[in-house]
Amino acid sequence: MSFTEANDSPLLSRLLSELPAPLNSIANKPDNEVQVLYVQIEKTEEGPKFIEHGWHLNKETYFYPASTVKFPVALFALEKVANLAGPRLNRETTMSMPPYDGEPSSVAEDVRRIFIVSDNAAFNRLFAFVGEEKCQQRLRALGLTDTQIVHALGLNHMTFANPIRFLDSKGELLHSESLSLMSSPAGRSGKTLRKGVGYLDSGVLVNEPMDFSHKNVFPLHEQHLLVREVYFPSEEGLRLTPADREFVKTTMGQFPRECAATTDAAIREEPDTYVKNFLGWAKQPIRDTLRCYNKSGQAYGYMIDNAYIVDEDHYIAFFLSTAIHVNANQIYNDNVYEYDTIGEPFMIALGKAVYDYERSRK
Repeated sequence: MSFTEANDSPLLSRLLSELPAPLNSIANKPDNEVQVLYVQIEKTEEGPKFIEHGWHLNKETYFYPASTVKFPVALFALEKVANLAGPRLNRETTMSMPPYDGEPSSVAEDVRRIFIVSDNAAFNRLFAFVGEEKCQQRLRALGLTDTQIVHALGLNHMTFANPIRFLDSKGELLHSESLSLMSSPAGRSGKTLRKGVGYLDSGVLVNEPMDFSHKNVFPLHEQHLLVREVYFPSEEGLRLTPADREFVKTTMGQFPRECAATTDAAIREEPDTYVKNFLGWAKQPIRDTLRCYNKSGQAYGYMIDNAYIVDEDHYIAFFLSTAIHVNANQIYNDNVYEYDTIGEPFMIALGKAVYDYERSRK
């Protein structure tokens, strides 16, 4: 996989400036730390050609990737379980992982929960199953050299005292393996990275910048390369079986109401635009021929989305990824963020602007 950094594209600059006021000023405000990558897809005799348009892309400009790190881990878990597969062991086989069990699960169920409702427990189980070291190896093999996934989500720490087990419908053990302890995060290339003016620690305000040096890292262009690899695979890319690749592609684009396979019935009550802000402008229920195959995330005032958007009715397909920072008071972990008033409206407007532009150039 490769990427040519095409930054501050005149096209994206124009589209951003034409967003409805006051959203049209957001991308130029330094505190919002906006990064955008829009990739057009042109059909040629040699295959698809990707035309990249970037805005303020910079792998050195850190944003907390939040739930977007669940995307590669879900893929790597499918790769691993396929290698274990026997007559009765597959992605749907019941998986037991004390003390992180919760509801009945499987690799497939956790992948569904990751993409449809961005469930933290599902990610933590699959991260434990894949293993931190193996996760880093696969990232490097795919050319994602700046990505770092080193900690669980929603937990202060994660240790493993019990083995993971795969059981058949009668509770018979099919496979078991020990889980290694998570290592201490290595840090972001040895750099100290502090942001903001304060943060809450167990409800107590600490009046000093928050240290992100040991947090997960997933630059925007590497997020794009991974979603591109799912839909336009390379020879040396993901090791997904054809069936698993189709499963991922379908699951990434499903609306919550379509998720009959999941054991969590509450998922089906969410709106079509749940975790799909780029389609927030579309009339609901969203027609089946308009899809957003994506993984989004939000935490610490950062909102990120990485998507492949397809409109079959109008023969449109493009990639769109963005990150925005909406933490006006510069205090982290206080849950006082402008997700609803700035972040979400900006993403909806950006998704609509790029979609309309794609319509206009057909």
